[in-house]
Amino acid sequence: MKRTKSVLLGLLLAAALPFSCSDYGNDLQYVKEGSIHVLFTDAPYPTNWIESAEFTVTKIEARLKTEDAESSESEGSSTTEENQGSPYQVLFEGSEVINISELTNGMTRSMGVSAVPAGTYDLFRVYVTDASLTLTDGRTFDVKVPSGSQSGVKIFVKPSLEVTGEETNEVLFDMDISKSFVLRGNTQRMEGINGFIFKPVIRVVNLGYAGSVSGMVTNDMEEAAPIAGAQVSLMAADTVYTTTFTDDSGGYKIMGIEAGAYTIQASADGFSASETIKLQIDQGSEVTRDFVLMPE
Repeated sequence: MKRTKSVLLGLLLAAALPFSCSDYGNDLQYVKEGSIHVLFTDAPYPTNWIESAEFTVTKIEARLKTEDAESSESEGSSTTEENQGSPYQVLFEGSEVINISELTNGMTRSMGVSAVPAGTYDLFRVYVTDASLTLTDGRTFDVKVPSGSQSGVKIFVKPSLEVTGEETNEVLFDMDISKSFVLRGNTQRMEGINGFIFKPVIRVVNLGYAGSVSGMVTNDMEEAAPIAGAQVSLMAADTVYTTTFTDDSGGYKIMGIEAGAYTIQASADGFSASETIKLQIDQGSEVTRDFVLMPE
């Protein structure tokens, strides 16, 4: 069974309206501001080969769109084009080691709160300098970090965030660990692994337009015991949207699901897979779906 893992970086944009004043004659200048609260979280990573997965974040930035810059910008723009008229607001700067294996099923890691000007934000950049994986046999591998350490990992959010003083916006950064941490060597057995290459693959969701699904996976025996490590797959148009795994209590939670129609299925070693169930996710919805699996 192919198992994947996601790491989630949540950005909470709480838009308050403090005022900045300066004296020009008898006039006061009022500058609207908001704030951004940065958190990390993770979905379960149940593979029995991995003991821990860590990476070091040194800076997180958000781009404030301006009227002068938007006509020529797109996801394919160069770094120079991105910065013309689009100031980057620093949300975090320092050195923070994140052990994503400790953050599961909705747990988060706060990176602090930063004041930012009110406006529209469409792009975030995360700077990573180091990453490592420790296997259950005790070996630790340092992961080669590509150019993201110099220019940052560029992550667009659609739709863009509108930061005002009237509401709180939240953004979820979902890193696919199976694609971001690429195994090297003979990946058919743990002893054959000789390293990793780090290629961050991140999905960004504006939680103001998203929902979640959670539930339990149990067996069909009389005691209905929970099944730990069961795989729960969410699919959109027959394509896997994201995958997570149950914890020791048999529970699971998938956050940051864009509004739309999906199907969901649970499976586990030694059990027959569940039926595929239709699922509708609406803006802000928190859907519950439980599964009962039969032994093979």
